[in-house]
Amino acid sequence: MKRKISEISTDCIPEEIDWISGLPDHIIHIILSSLSTKDATRTTVLSKIFKSAWDSLPVLDFDSTYSRNWSTVSGKRQFLEYMQGCIQRRANNLGLLKFRLQVDPILLDPVNCAADEAIAYAILNKVRELDLSFNNSLNLCYSLQPAVFSAVFSAKTVKVLKLNGLDLKSLDHVNFPSIEELNLRCCDMGNKLKISTDRLKIVEFLYCVGMSHIDVCSSNLTTFSYQLIQLSNKCKINLKACKSLKNLILKRVGLTSECLKANLSMSVLLENLKLDGCDKFEDICITSSSLKTLEIRDFARLKKIVVVAVNLESFVFGTYIMNSECDIKVVDCKFLKVLDISNAPITDGWVEKTVSKLRFLEHLKLSFCFLLTKIMVYHDALKGLVLIDCINLREVEFHSRNLTSFRYIGEGIHSKFCIDSPALEADLILKGAFLVTPSRELRDLLGFFDHCKTLAIACRSMQCLIFPKDLRERLIPPLYDIKHLRIVSTICSTVSNNLIELVDALLWLSPLLETITFISPFRQNKSLKLEYVNTEAFEEEGMLGVEDQFCCHKLLIKCWRHFLKKISMENFKASDQMKLKKYFRQQAIRLESITPP
Repeated sequence: MKRKISEISTDCIPEEIDWISGLPDHIIHIILSSLSTKDATRTTVLSKIFKSAWDSLPVLDFDSTYSRNWSTVSGKRQFLEYMQGCIQRRANNLGLLKFRLQVDPILLDPVNCAADEAIAYAILNKVRELDLSFNNSLNLCYSLQPAVFSAVFSAKTVKVLKLNGLDLKSLDHVNFPSIEELNLRCCDMGNKLKISTDRLKIVEFLYCVGMSHIDVCSSNLTTFSYQLIQLSNKCKINLKACKSLKNLILKRVGLTSECLKANLSMSVLLENLKLDGCDKFEDICITSSSLKTLEIRDFARLKKIVVVAVNLESFVFGTYIMNSECDIKVVDCKFLKVLDISNAPITDGWVEKTVSKLRFLEHLKLSFCFLLTKIMVYHDALKGLVLIDCINLREVEFHSRNLTSFRYIGEGIHSKFCIDSPALEADLILKGAFLVTPSRELRDLLGFFDHCKTLAIACRSMQCLIFPKDLRERLIPPLYDIKHLRIVSTICSTVSNNLIELVDALLWLSPLLETITFISPFRQNKSLKLEYVNTEAFEEEGMLGVEDQFCCHKLLIKCWRHFLKKISMENFKASDQMKLKKYFRQQAIRLESITPP
């Protein structure tokens, strides 16, 4: 019998099918391209087909940071030998879609120029995207061999060129016939650079030093970005020939207002403009019919800004200068949807007048505006409102039926809020050393948000939310109509230490809560879900029993203990679950079930 079973079992085993070898090369290339070079190399042991596909892969990615073994001196030599071996096994004239090399130039041997040889191989095989990174902790730039340097900047097939940490002082003219994107990062540049190629669409300079004159001639250029770490000396940028320019980003560039005005006047299609830390400006006048987003930040000398942009949708102004004296005028921006102002000397009247004119405004953010004391706004389209550390603001009144999001950060214990919106979700991040113990002022502040759909509270100490019994007996619960409450703890405030006290206090603040969510940094959110009997019908029909007489007999409003029916807990640790179960079983008069049991 055993022999027959074994014979039957052997006969029924199907022959193994090699599905991998049947895949076409282009599918295998897609698979290998999605892997790191190290993992892609390992696939060569799967089959001869994979090994052959690896040797003809049109994407080569060599990164010395992929393996810890390559981080040492000897390891980086092994990395270069590995790269040379991969290239030597490949045939020439295969064609490359992308070649990427990242290596620390400190350990490159000027005699054994493995990196230069690899780059020359990529150029020879008509690479389309060339990405070279020689970044290092000492900020040393790598110098390509003259022949390789010339080959890189005269390559006819390169469409995307990304260079990081290269010495490009000798580069004064870029005229690739087919290049579409040029990205230079942390490179040493010469004094002047001219870029002239019609196919170029994107030019980005990030933390490159040495340039004082940039001239770009490209009728198809859509994006130009020049960002520095430190404010440069006087710099001249000429983009007048770039008729298709849509995105312009300048950061810490020593540009004059005349130079900016000259470039903007010719950029009739410009949609996005970002100016950051260009401190040579004292006044700016932005006039454009095409501009959609405008961001101006950290101008130390700026005294006046005028924005006249009929199609502008987003305007952001911010500065690190406390008590800035910059005068802001937003003129004829009737389609503006986002207004974000920080550290500006705007007044109550400025806010009310400006916002009232912006009929399509959806999001308003005011930060560190110390002149604000009382603002009153009526606006139908507003959806989001953020107020951050406007320390003198004492009264906030917004009437907007479409407002769904309100976020407040500050010491609002003495402020009054009237936000008329039926579907409001509010976040209160309360600051101040006085928010350590509960107070009547805090109770009054929370009472302004009784109508919210959801309320989130974050404060320095959870203890300030635990009102003592004598205060509870004298005060009415401030959040009676709140159904969903989120408690956000900070690094300094934890929930587990006084969980039962906190839950008991929260159920006094809002007696008919349906969900309580505890949000802690770096931890999974914990939640309580509560269900009640029909409170109105229960009281009208006189169904309160003898046991109800010993609770809330002095209060006009009955507490949650009379009506809680079911409760479920999620993501609490076992010890906290035991505490909560014991607490609710002792407190809830009509409790039917607890999940988990």
